[in-house]
Amino acid sequence: TDFSSCGNMNESVAASLTVCFCRIVAAMRPRLFIMENVPRLFRSKAFEEGRQILLDAGYTFTTLNVNAKYCEVPQSRQRMFVCGMPATSGAADACARLQALAREQQTGAAKRGGVLSVRDALPGCGAAVFFPPRNDFHPCVLSTDAPYPTMRSSRGKCLERPMSTYVRRYEDVAPVEEARVISIADGARLSSFPSEYGWPASR
Repeated sequence: TDFSSCGNMNESVAASLTVCFCRIVAAMRPRLFIMENVPRLFRSKAFEEGRQILLDAGYTFTTLNVNAKYCEVPQSRQRMFVCGMPATSGAADACARLQALAREQQTGAAKRGGVLSVRDALPGCGAAVFFPPRNDFHPCVLSTDAPYPTMRSSRGKCLERPMSTYVRRYEDVAPVEEARVISIADGARLSSFPSEYGWPASR
């Protein structure tokens, strides 16, 4: 959360987990590691420190900026992956091939006819879905013919219902009364959890 664009991007104790992860890699010497976070991690002080730890430990790595919507997830969700291995012969070539695979995934999705939409994931959901407001001007009633935006799960934000005083916004695709408010099951499906996934009662 320290790196999320939805927050204040203040690097606190949580940001040190990135450095701790890199120290663990350096100490345990795995043949391969994968770290995942939001793209803004790349510009953080924590990642700069962690990056140096990995280099000093003799690792070669690459960063991949991937959107989940190009990986058959009906949600637009940008993520950064750091993939690395000891800097032996062939490591640089393996990192280059990972970059090529990520590009192929994105262009392949476009060639296959685009990406999965809310309607693909939730058949019968109607033409519009409610997306709780991020600010005072972004649209909140969105077409189900597109992927769902990045889901904000903090405090159940994505499950909020529209306020009775909601005023239609310029780019809303329909009246708010016609929009589907997602349920926990809908949210799980939009995040690509399998239907049989067992959710704890407390969540």
